[in-house]
Amino acid sequence: MHAAGAPPEAVLRAELILEELVRNTILHGYRGDSGQPLWIAPDAGGFCYTDAAPAFNPLADGPSGIAPDPAKPVADQHVGGAGLPLIRQLSSSIAYERVAGCNRLRVAVSASA
Repeated sequence: MHAAGAPPEAVLRAELILEELVRNTILHGYRGDSGQPLWIAPDAGGFCYTDAAPAFNPLADGPSGIAPDPAKPVADQHVGGAGLPLIRQLSSSIAYERVAGCNRLRVAVSASA
């Protein structure tokens, strides 16, 4: 994205989104097998993320997950479930499709979501 002219703030947002997507793909989609394929195609406006894991549309059920409660100490926070809301918050837009047995997310990222 940087090489294509995206502003540094957008690149940082994209990196956080990608970290969450890769982690979830490996842990949940590939059941811990980090040797499975995934593809990332960046451009100035965001990226396309594709994996060959079983079908999973993170947008199907609307917002999901449990957002952290800022009033609670970290030790008392629920573990898990905040990744999808984080991805939605950091992206400008996100679209899912299942293509040729793969999950494909097109994620638009701007300097401010």
